[in-house]
Amino acid sequence: MKSMQWRLFLVPGALAVVLSVVGFAAFSHRADAHHVAGATYQGSVPGALAISLTTTDDGTTLDPVHLVLSCGGVVAEIDGSIPLGLPGSDHPFIAPIQHGGDFPVEWTLQSFQGSFPSAGQAEGTYSFRVELLGAGLCSTSGNWTATLVDSDGDGCADAREQQTSMGSELSGGRRNPNNPNDYFNPSGDRVNRVDDILLVVQAYFADDNDATPGMLPYAAGYNPATDRSNMAATPHEWTTGAPDGLQRVQDILHSVNSYFHDCV
Repeated sequence: MKSMQWRLFLVPGALAVVLSVVGFAAFSHRADAHHVAGATYQGSVPGALAISLTTTDDGTTLDPVHLVLSCGGVVAEIDGSIPLGLPGSDHPFIAPIQHGGDFPVEWTLQSFQGSFPSAGQAEGTYSFRVELLGAGLCSTSGNWTATLVDSDGDGCADAREQQTSMGSELSGGRRNPNNPNDYFNPSGDRVNRVDDILLVVQAYFADDNDATPGMLPYAAGYNPATDRSNMAATPHEWTTGAPDGLQRVQDILHSVNSYFHDCV
């Protein structure tokens, strides 16, 4: 375990302790690709816990892990990493008991554990206890949920779209995390393969030919998931614009140009 650092502050009307733990020692059970590698998940339990979990690019570790726990006017900030270990079903992970603080105020992170039941969500349980003068001051425990940070809702995490290196487009990079139309994945599974191309081919000429093409309300049989326009002045053939209501050859080409551009 790496060194632990903490600071104590007295705040009018409340006792606040801010603790920073460097090197979150932990172990894990089996894991698999139910999470998105190189992405951040955030969540909170109002008044008790704030969570930020970032998976490494190779998907083997949560690093960094940032927890902010509150109980009885005591605030603990804990930073570190948790390895995800060997392949399994849904990346379950667990951290060992952690202690911190100095007498008269001491704290214990009795448990923090979770898993990734889907690519877009992590969930688990926690338990945190604070003691004052050796006696229990406060404790809090319960369930937590953290969701994938995907600002534009296009299915590709912000951290993926913000990649800038040549070739990173194959993992969702060289895109705008605030543009919901520049990651084209008709099936919605974050994996661009032949099935996505076929979905677009099958939608050929299934146009949204009403007064608002490409926008609600849609014409019967039209699905905007298979429709993208050409983005003006884009240097990359895989970056696409908003649906324009016309299902034509350009949409098929957009899907072909997105082949193997995956965000899992």
